[in-house]
Amino acid sequence: MDPADANSALAVLADLGYTGLTEDLGKLRPPAEYKTELKFMAEILGVIQGRVIFAPWILIVLLTFCLTSSVS
Repeated sequence: MDPADANSALAVLADLGYTGLTEDLGKLRPPAEYKTELKFMAEILGVIQGRVIFAPWILIVLLTFCLTSSVS
């Protein structure tokens, strides 16, 4: 958002009696209808991505362990 637009919007809101507002005008909107569900899905996605990234390292360690113990 352009700072000039934000300042003019804040001035209009101040004229309407909404004082003490900052440039974070997004908080004036109502919360998302599915906010809880979206947060849950984001957390699950983070867990899945963490496991997908971590899984190849576990396989490399196990494969290395198996190869070194079979050589000895």
